[in-house]
Amino acid sequence: MFDDDRYLPFEGTGAISTWILEFPDQSVIDVLIPSTYTSQLKDIQINLHYTALDGGKPFATAVKGKMKSG
Repeated sequence: MFDDDRYLPFEGTGAISTWILEFPDQSVIDVLIPSTYTSQLKDIQINLHYTALDGGKPFATAVKGKMKSG
């Protein structure tokens, strides 16, 4: 997947954010995760698909300036 040239401008820049995963009530958790596993749950994987708009030349220059030289 990451052998595609479309991803190259963003390599090494990362994406920083903070997320809080909340469920509306216990019944939702009971449906999604059997009670025998809730005490053992350590990680949750979220697959996120998104699209992005071109930020323009000034943004591209700023991103390239933050990339680590290898």
